[in-house]
Amino acid sequence: VEPRALGVGYDVIHDLLSGHMLASAVVLILVVKAAIWLAALSSGTSGGVLAPLLILGGAVGWLIGLLLPGAHGFWALIGMAAMLGGTLPAPLTGVVFAVEVTGDVAALAPLLAATVAAYAVTVLLLK
Repeated sequence: VEPRALGVGYDVIHDLLSGHMLASAVVLILVVKAAIWLAALSSGTSGGVLAPLLILGGAVGWLIGLLLPGAHGFWALIGMAAMLGGTLPAPLTGVVFAVEVTGDVAALAPLLAATVAAYAVTVLLLK
């Protein structure tokens, strides 16, 4: 089991944004965190959604960033915002959160594009 997938995971979020992770660790965290979170939600226990969504979105963004130009941390940030935008009832929350946490106003346009795309996919899938 990947120990970093247990608990809240703020250290994992930080590591994803800094880009200092191995691809194998990111894949393992993604799979284990998703399984743990699914089990927790299915059991009816209380727990939050923000940190798990950030970890899952960040991990997917980080992995997609392997195929795209730019820093892995940038793509992790885009993935986090898109995950929040596609799953929360307030789609711009991810954009505001990402800009507020990083202070990177230059990332606003890609964050908006990714979040709008994620929200559109959610709307189309749930029709």
